[in-house]
Amino acid sequence: MLLPRARPDDHGVDPAAIAAFIDGLGQTGGVHGVIVMRDGAVLAEGWWEPYGPELRHSMYSVSKSFTSVAIGLAVAEGRPRMPRARHPDGSPVSGCATCSR
Repeated sequence: MLLPRARPDDHGVDPAAIAAFIDGLGQTGGVHGVIVMRDGAVLAEGWWEPYGPELRHSMYSVSKSFTSVAIGLAVAEGRPRMPRARHPDGSPVSGCATCSR
């Protein structure tokens, strides 16, 4: 399944900034590829030899990172409400800034 493609400037993104970002990644080494998306469309992608879009990549721990970011954003927006933190003995934990009262 191919993702829809779009021009960066059609989505308010500076193409020169994307090019500089991808060039910088290429200089770091160890990066296989990158896809830049906004509003559900691919604005840019790049691959470094010997990798390419036709190769499968194992993601391993990255799924946990995406999930953690999604939960953090939801909590910052006030949803979902987190249950009140409690110690193993059932007493409440004080100082929990994001827990519901």
